[in-house]
Amino acid sequence: MNNSRMGRALQDVPAADLPLVAALLAATDAFGAGEMEVLEFQAHILDILRADPPEVTLARWIARALESGQDQVLSRRDHGTRDDTIQMIHVAPGEVHPCHCHHNVTSTQVLLTGALHAREFDRVAHAAPDAMHLRLVFDGVLAPGDILQARDGARNAHWFAALDAPATILNFNIRGYESDTFYPLETRPLGRRLLDATTETGEGLLLGRVIGVEEAYARFGRTPLSAFPMPVPAMESRARSLRKV
Repeated sequence: MNNSRMGRALQDVPAADLPLVAALLAATDAFGAGEMEVLEFQAHILDILRADPPEVTLARWIARALESGQDQVLSRRDHGTRDDTIQMIHVAPGEVHPCHCHHNVTSTQVLLTGALHAREFDRVAHAAPDAMHLRLVFDGVLAPGDILQARDGARNAHWFAALDAPATILNFNIRGYESDTFYPLETRPLGRRLLDATTETGEGLLLGRVIGVEEAYARFGRTPLSAFPMPVPAMESRARSLRKV
């Protein structure tokens, strides 16, 4: 399954009438207005999700995603150079999202049902126009309540796959809101960059080689992450969770 957005513009979707959705959008607007720094914004998002547990509030959308096998969009707003999306992602058993990084994306993902094998990477430095040095930050299995949280400067690349049951993930991402980015702001369109991150470069780092959609899905799209053991150890093996403060 090709699940890569790759910068495609998508239609707006009116926000679901839920306090949780309203709180996430209000936080986004405050961040966009310069009222919070990115780390403060990400911490605030976790506070919102802890105060209004998404597995309860979004039970209807979780059920819809599991019954239909389709993503469910709770809100999408396009502001021209920026956009933000709140959605329920459905990941079928064995479905893989190949390793990818993002340009100017600030995201929080919470696993709500199922289990994922996930890896997170920091982009350390450019290695070539279409390659980068990566640091493996996390490699392990996510359970419900566990989170992946990325910003342009940290944990920006990730790679995950559902295990033996379907998974649902609350995905809240905003694009175009940061000013200090790995790629110059105007040189890259928003969206994913698919990577081959299986080669060690030395000093505990990996080479992230930008690859095309066809190559990424042919090599990684139906293969468990365990088939590609990492040649370097992860810095962390314990998942971060909404339930662990």
